Amino acid sequence: MEEGRLSVGPWYVLPDEFLASGESLIRNLIFGKAIAEELGDYCPVGYLPDQFGHIAQMPQLLRRFATGSRRGSDLYF
Repeated sequence: MEEGRLSVGPWYVLPDEFLASGESLIRNLIFGKAIAEELGDYCPVGYLPDQFGHIAQMPQLLRRFATGSRRGSDLYF
């Protein structure tokens, strides 16, 4: 992380969106962001590798916590 090659966050743990409440998703993002900032770098991309789809409110949550967005094809180096 010190060399800038690794970013952490925005999640503390990757949740199952359909089983977790909206409040727990928000708290997960708050806690994940705080830990990432303590470690030095916060990843501003909302990374969600869930193959079963996402809840309708996820764009709103990510807009609040993650400042950017990426498609899977943009992540290859």
